[in-house]
Amino acid sequence: MADRMHEPPLPASGVSGVGLAEGASRVDASALVQVHDLVVQFPVSSGLRRQMIVPVDHVSFHVKKGEVLSVVGESGSGKTTVARALIRVLRPDSGRLVFDGKDVTRVRGEALKRYRRHVQMVFQDPYGSLNPVQTVEQHLMLPLRIHRRPGDPPISQQLDEMLQVVGLTPIEETRRKYPHELSGGQRQRVAIARALAVHPDLLIADEPISMLDVSIRAEILELLNQFKRTLGLSYVYITHDLASARYFGDRIMVMYGGRVMEEASAAEAVENPLHPYTRLLLAATPGSGVTGGLPETSSRPPNLLSDRTGCPFADRCPLVADECRVHTPELRRLGDGHYVACHFA
Repeated sequence: MADRMHEPPLPASGVSGVGLAEGASRVDASALVQVHDLVVQFPVSSGLRRQMIVPVDHVSFHVKKGEVLSVVGESGSGKTTVARALIRVLRPDSGRLVFDGKDVTRVRGEALKRYRRHVQMVFQDPYGSLNPVQTVEQHLMLPLRIHRRPGDPPISQQLDEMLQVVGLTPIEETRRKYPHELSGGQRQRVAIARALAVHPDLLIADEPISMLDVSIRAEILELLNQFKRTLGLSYVYITHDLASARYFGDRIMVMYGGRVMEEASAAEAVENPLHPYTRLLLAATPGSGVTGGLPETSSRPPNLLSDRTGCPFADRCPLVADECRVHTPELRRLGDGHYVACHFA
């Protein structure tokens, strides 16, 4: 991994929110992946007025080698934007991305290509992430050709090995198939094989089971779990489902409105949730035992404008007070590795 380029850190952002020092206190400096104070902004227009929305607002976390970090939250919470920034499909507006001790926030060209050899992503929709006019063989050959290094086995041999690993057999028949000839589970296996083809150290799995039948979901999660054990892979597992986050993850980070609401070990987050939003997510999980309406005060989406104040969950929180609408709660440590952003936790 010595070929990765070291780049200087980005300048500080003008966006208000949780500070770098506070986020950095939660980030393990020895971890494989370190995200420091990440901010991603997009411009929006409202009539003649141009504003900025902040779907990722000062987010910090780390992932150790062989660890699974489950990132949980509903649609619009910023999970996928974090993932796209981490793989550098989006360039952060501020903050730092550190991989294996090297700053990769600003790398470009060959350095970015080398970084992506070590960090790959499985996208949410297996129906949209595969090219309908390319065969399985063509899908898998592309990353093998782009990232080919001296001494690698023949591409055809590598392709057969990946199909075997993800359980797509018979291999010769599968190689010639187009996406429309595959089931949803088979398409997702192709997407996983494509991501694993270059032997990454970190795999970002963006809701890899949400588009699949219930009967197939457990198979895909077990396949990912198998790669964690046999290949030592690290994962950022993105989901809105706390049950699968608990099953697959070592730690859980809960996001809402672009900010981290709570972070703890997977067992602690599910068995002892301290943030009202985490409790609502648990109550909405099938099998939770909660009947009737959820105890939230509104169904309004979060305000993502850059000039917002207070807690992003204030409009829906059953514990809301005046302080929540004015002051943004800091992410505080309330236990061993348990952090919560709530004035009343």
